[in-house]
Amino acid sequence: SMFALVSTIVAIAMVNGIPVFIALLIGIIFGSIFGFINGVLSTFAKIPSFVVGLGMLNAYRGAQLIITGGRSIVVLGLGGIGANFFYHLGGGRLFGYIPMMFITFIVLWAIGHILLTRTTFGLRTFAVGGSPMASKIAGINENWVQTYGFVLQGIVVAVAIDKWTAK
Repeated sequence: SMFALVSTIVAIAMVNGIPVFIALLIGIIFGSIFGFINGVLSTFAKIPSFVVGLGMLNAYRGAQLIITGGRSIVVLGLGGIGANFFYHLGGGRLFGYIPMMFITFIVLWAIGHILLTRTTFGLRTFAVGGSPMASKIAGINENWVQTYGFVLQGIVVAVAIDKWTAK
């Protein structure tokens, strides 16, 4: 799955000495690339999203197994300021009470809310979702709007992967 492959990429980057912040950014970039691939296959190639999801699940899992040879990648002994942040990101608590997972959820929710309610992308997303025919008449390219949706999904998955890898 995309989750396993991007997690593997992030872990390999960190094991090979890439700073934590850069490794997490690499994960987000790869998540968006994989989301873009899924989006293009679904919208431009007209393959149903369900079929794309199942097919790419196997492709990503296969790539992850080839890369790792079926072995786990253990990320230990990270040093520096980034390491403390990384470990705190996965299992820490803000002010000792609020789980970082919840903070991440709130931040992603706020970004998603702003993106969908205050941007032309959000307006176009609601237009395509509400009536693809009307949005096409209005000049909105529904394929690109849907593809961008897949890219955002890939980014959100990558953020979840970063949290999971940190845990």
